[in-house]
Amino acid sequence: MHYGYEKKSIKRIRTKQCSGIKITRRNLSKVKKYNEALRDFNKLLKLEPNNILVLRLRGEIYQKLEKYDETLTDFDKVLKLEPNNIPVLRLRGEIYQKLEKHNESLMDFDKVLEKEPNNALTLRLRENSFKILKKYKEALDDFNKILKINPNDISVLNLIIETEKAKTKQ
Repeated sequence: MHYGYEKKSIKRIRTKQCSGIKITRRNLSKVKKYNEALRDFNKLLKLEPNNILVLRLRGEIYQKLEKYDETLTDFDKVLKLEPNNIPVLRLRGEIYQKLEKHNESLMDFDKVLEKEPNNALTLRLRENSFKILKKYKEALDDFNKILKINPNDISVLNLIIETEKAKTKQ
């Protein structure tokens, strides 16, 4: 009876809160008031603990604060709820790179590239992990894919030369 109305009202309030928090996060991020943004996200997540958008945004704030364990916790929760969330897979892959967990980063980048094979940013991130793992052939393959996507990207040519030199030293 009242329950249906209350449920709709709560949903509208949460949607408004989420929109407000998203705007707040953007504004606070611009002035680097990350702790204030985190407080807002934590409040909203108490009301709605599985809010994918807020978990992602909070994870991004943690990333900026270099709190990588917290970042991974939020990104893992997002991916448990939404396994094919491309932006979060890429972001988690970047965190794994920072933590020097390159095999894990490759798994996330591979998932992104399964869905978006022409994602030049993810190809560049993946080639970086390949180079660190001394998988030069795979890194060069990614460089060639990037050049097909962006033929005028001269920086890739320099990276190919560096990778070829590292490959011959091996």
